[in-house]
Amino acid sequence: RPFVICMAIFVFCFFGITSVHQTMTKVYLQDINTPAYLFGYIFCAYKIIAAIASKLQFKYELKRGVRTLIIFSSMILFAYTSTAIIYSINPTSALSVILVLSIFAVQHISRASCRITLKNYVNTCVSKHSLTRTLTIYSMAECSGYAFTTMITSIIMELSGNSYPITNLSLVGIFILPL
Repeated sequence: RPFVICMAIFVFCFFGITSVHQTMTKVYLQDINTPAYLFGYIFCAYKIIAAIASKLQFKYELKRGVRTLIIFSSMILFAYTSTAIIYSINPTSALSVILVLSIFAVQHISRASCRITLKNYVNTCVSKHSLTRTLTIYSMAECSGYAFTTMITSIIMELSGNSYPITNLSLVGIFILPL
């Protein structure tokens, strides 16, 4: 079906590109010399924030409908742009650290909310007998997008060396996400 093909392509691209923020978070925390034992706490806080936002997202989705995806995509695009700007100006100042970590929280919130909105949309657009097959394709596209983008991200990180890897990763998100 054309819907399933378009959904798979969109999920592959969208979640592939939005997965770049996980790599960006790790690189940024390493760049500001965060001790490794704090990584778990930071990522746990992000997941808790995303879980709370996802629970509240349902009310927002009822008001906005499918336009919710556009709003959350715009938030992710804003997060990529502002991260690149802040990181290129002064990545290690206290204000920059607070801003960038807050922006990463926005990315986690937006990504989790988009995942829920997309799955709700798929559930309403697909008949009951083909729902399992469609959700399987959805999951395969999401994981494949993540794997492909992780590979591309690692190549970019290798080529850029230590010269502004966060800015390079942000540029990948800025240029590819609107497509």
